[in-house]
Order: sequence, then C-alpha cells, then structure tokens
Amino acid sequence: MEPRPIYFAKHRRAATKNLARLGLLLMLVSSLGACVVPTRGVISPTGFEHTQYKYQVRNAGSELMGKAWLLDNFYVTRSGKTKPKEAGEYVVHYALDRNGDGEIDIQSNEPRYDLRFMHKQRSGLIWLRTIPLEKDHSAKALRVLMHQYVDNIAGAGYELASFGSALGVFEQRFAAEIVEQGEAKVAGRDAYFATINVANIDQVHMTPSKRITTVRLVFVRPPFEYSPKGYESSDDTKYPVLMLAGFASLPEDFASDLPDFSGMLGRIVINEVSGFTLTPVSPPPPSEASHAKL
Repeated sequence: MEPRPIYFAKHRRAATKNLARLGLLLMLVSSLGACVVPTRGVISPTGFEHTQYKYQVRNAGSELMGKAWLLDNFYVTRSGKTKPKEAGEYVVHYALDRNGDGEIDIQSNEPRYDLRFMHKQRSGLIWLRTIPLEKDHSAKALRVLMHQYVDNIAGAGYELASFGSALGVFEQRFAAEIVEQGEAKVAGRDAYFATINVANIDQVHMTPSKRITTVRLVFVRPPFEYSPKGYESSDDTKYPVLMLAGFASLPEDFASDLPDFSGMLGRIVINEVSGFTLTPVSPPPPSEASHAKL
C-alpha cells in the first residue's frame, strides 16, 4: 500500500485565533460552508477563463490537463453544468488593511483556487491561485516574496502558506528547504520559481526515513487588481494580485509529472500572450535559505 503523501495533512482544520494584520491575508478555513462566494472562473470548451482578471488557461488538446488528472475544484451538476466548489477548503477569507493603519478594514470570501488538479493514480497535486497582496508588498521582489512564503510553510503547509506573521494554532508542523530557484517568464510576465523539499516534522520524528514531498512553486506578477465585492471602488479598495502556481508530488514521481505542470503554465494567456520559460540559478546561500531545515 502506497504511503499517504504528506500534502493530505489536516492543516485545513487549523483553528486560527487572535485575528491580526497579515502581510497577505487572513485565512479562516473552518465554518465557511454557508458563505456567499462570487464565481470567479468558468470552464468552457476551450479551457478555463477567469471572469474577474481576464486571463485564460487554454486546453491541451480537448482537455485542460489530460486524462491522468482530475479537476478537483469544479463539479458537474445534475443538469450537466460545470461549477466551482464553494464550501469548506475551497473557500478563503481575506482580511485586508485599507489605509495602512494596521487594522482590518475589508473582509471578503473568495474561491481559494482558480484551478486545482489531483493525479488519478499518483499523489500529484497541481494548483493555480490569484491572491491579493497587501499594498506594502506590491513592490517587493518576487524572489523575496518566495522566500517569505517558504519560511511560512512551517506553520501552514505549502498550499496554505501566506506572507507576513500569521498567528494561529496548527495541527502539524512542516520543514521546507529550497533546492533550486531562478527567474522565469509566464505569459510574458515576470515570474520566479523555486523547487523545495517539504517534510512533516512530526512524521519525520516518528519514522526513521524522512517522508518528503517535492514542490515546485511559481510566482507571477500579473497586471491585475483585486476589488472586493460589496465595497465601493476606489484606490484604497484595489489591491495588487500575485499569481501562484504550484505542483507537489512524491520525489519519485516528480520528474514524470513535472512536464504536465510546465505545460499548464505555458498555456496561461494574459493579454493574448502565452509561454513559459525559466532560468535556474545556483542553490541559495545559507542566509537566504529557509530557516526550517529538513
């Protein structure tokens, strides 16, 4: 029986306390099933289209990801329509500072994922998210945002990590280490990628052999602005957006399934431009690597 991959860890049940200003967002994972969530994306015969940010992910042939992958964050209704899931782990709560005074002014519920795929036979996950950034993060280099994100994996896991200092009590702890990184381009936009190894610390302590998941993260700076529904549209209610793409797999499957992830990135279309390239650099020096080592 194949070991259970660590990315199914139950961090989705994390109980957040002491709401504080987050660098990016505040995630409330539980008790969101009854929230009203606006639809932000649709599946069409040609692929996926985000209805707020006006970007597309074109099909590979007749499908978004091929027959080996299951589209996880959408479901087919009895009438045959494809709709996004709008409950539980598929919903995120954003809590944002409007004027920079350190207080939460704007709260909004949104779909957590634009797209999320699960491999039908192996343990692979692929996801694509568009996340509003606090305005004081808008000018930060993508390399810096990547390292902040990797550092915060220790508390929330690689799908739910944030930026800044999120306060909370989490059921599981993780260690992350960058093994490769570099500049990239996605749909003609500046991007940055990192390949990391992530381990569940508690499982490692219990098991002589380390249980590691290999993850590739790609951050893209798209020309989008997030405006929460229910607030008047003004400069202080518009937030820059980060596009975050991720692929996670057991190490022995990583090389086999990585081309599917890279192919999806190459089919993202922004302002009629598509394509994906990356330029790896040498491993990061100790001062830049995540402090949470395996």
